[in-house]
Amino acid sequence: ENIPFKNQVKLLFDDNEISHKYSAIYYYNRAENKWVHMKNNSDNNGLSTQILSGGIFAVLQENEKPQIQNIIPSHDSIYYTNDLNEISFMINDELSGVDYNTIIVKVDDKNLNYEYLPYRKIVRCNLYKPLIAGNHTLDITIEDKLSNSKNKKIVFTIND
Repeated sequence: ENIPFKNQVKLLFDDNEISHKYSAIYYYNRAENKWVHMKNNSDNNGLSTQILSGGIFAVLQENEKPQIQNIIPSHDSIYYTNDLNEISFMINDELSGVDYNTIIVKVDDKNLNYEYLPYRKIVRCNLYKPLIAGNHTLDITIEDKLSNSKNKKIVFTIND
């Protein structure tokens, strides 16, 4: 069982031999049997975070990019003008989690507004105006909380 502290305690990891670029301090959640990314500060002194209780902590390095899946429209697909009124896809990053402030969704180099449903890990973009007939490019970029980046380009066609 974790013992709570009276005040926050700064947990500092200082090792000049380890690259901090894709590293962070994690807390081990025994109930869920998984590592939980903590809010980290990185500077010349190393990695640090604030903790409120004892527990199991570790510095983990993550080089895996986040995942973008179940994209609608799919690559090389064909839709009629009125059949495609929403773009959607699922995002996930198992270790550090997706940094939701880095999501960029573009169609034909124009940024789209989106909504993110965290409990379903889904991003949706309403197309308020139908796309014109022809080929279109969907460009999705996301990052995880350690700046690992993933980009997907999807080409699809709209017919009248």
